[in-house]
Amino acid sequence: MFRITGQRGQAMIMALLIMGVGLVVTSALATMGTGAIKITRSHAADIRAYYIAEAGMERALAQLRLQPSWNGFKDGSGTDRWVDYGEGQFKIEMEPNEFTGWDTQERTVTITSTGRYLVSGETAQKTLVALVKVRLHDALWNWPGLFVDGSSAVSIGGNTTLEITEDAGVLSGKVYVRGNLSISGSGELRADILAVEKELSVQKVNQLYAQEARAYTMSASTIEKIRPTVPVIISDWNPGDEEIPDAVFTSDMKEYYAQLAADPGITIWDQDGLKDMSGIYQLDGLYRCNGPLELKSGTYSGHGTIIVTGDVGFSSGNTLVKADEDSCLTIITPTGTVTLGGGETLGANVIAHKLRLNGKASILGIAMVEEVEFNGGGNKVNFSLNNLFAEGSDMALPGTTITIGSWKEKHGIF
Repeated sequence: MFRITGQRGQAMIMALLIMGVGLVVTSALATMGTGAIKITRSHAADIRAYYIAEAGMERALAQLRLQPSWNGFKDGSGTDRWVDYGEGQFKIEMEPNEFTGWDTQERTVTITSTGRYLVSGETAQKTLVALVKVRLHDALWNWPGLFVDGSSAVSIGGNTTLEITEDAGVLSGKVYVRGNLSISGSGELRADILAVEKELSVQKVNQLYAQEARAYTMSASTIEKIRPTVPVIISDWNPGDEEIPDAVFTSDMKEYYAQLAADPGITIWDQDGLKDMSGIYQLDGLYRCNGPLELKSGTYSGHGTIIVTGDVGFSSGNTLVKADEDSCLTIITPTGTVTLGGGETLGANVIAHKLRLNGKASILGIAMVEEVEFNGGGNKVNFSLNNLFAEGSDMALPGTTITIGSWKEKHGIF
């Protein structure tokens, strides 16, 4: 039998021991490395899931700014659905899940955004929760009717009659003018409340019909002329009062809607393409028009907002009205002019740099503009509030603010 003796035998035993230890260490390192890789991959998947959840939350906040009554992405049965995003999906849940309507200026809602990453067998899920407050602009909420946001003077003269029809609900017809307002000739103004930040001038008795008139400056002659027809007169109105709303047509607002009009993800406006078999225009969400827009006559149903970068025309004699009380249309052109040719009826809310009225016309909605111009004699313009807000409608409303009260990750309980 062969025996290992002496120093050579000890060296061989030592070598075998070293090899054994090396194999054990190598095996342990390999196991640790594999585990580290798995941990690294899992951590990377968690990060991706977190970013997907964050993207979903940002998308929800953007939707609320466009549509304050929005309550999440739903499937055909009204259930919250998963939305594809990159290498994963997100789902938005909102509480309270239903919006009661436009009986308050603010809406507080908890948004839960769940993101999940699904690639090559790697799965991860993260959830974010945010408490947000959605608030309509004071000008929109407190002064529905005709809101003139620019500094240019407004003149109602000739044979122009401007009438703001009172709404049956909580809102009433109002006129707000940033600059001066003068009523002369055979001009008339009828509204529930009139507010003028600068000077109000009335030439004759019975030209102003209102429940209340406010102005920073009114001459004794003006006060004397309107006293018989206006129950409440608040003269020397201080522009620093809390009731003075912030500006609507800010540079940020104009840039925001210019970006929307160029967004390829928003449907291009095609009025003829919206007709159904009965010839009614079926509106659904946001539309964009990069350039001028010529509206046509017809009847529409549904909810729609048109973002326009150019001027908006509505030819004389045309009529565009809604098919039912739940429908709503808003036209927004922060740098353009909306022109009504005369004798037409436009059933829409108008938000524009300038509103030009060339004859008898009816706007079945509100108007928020920087300037308003009345051309020609015999104008009789009626602003009605019956198109103001339809619950659940898609509206891109200037000045809607989103305030985040809290934003945190929701951790699972195991």
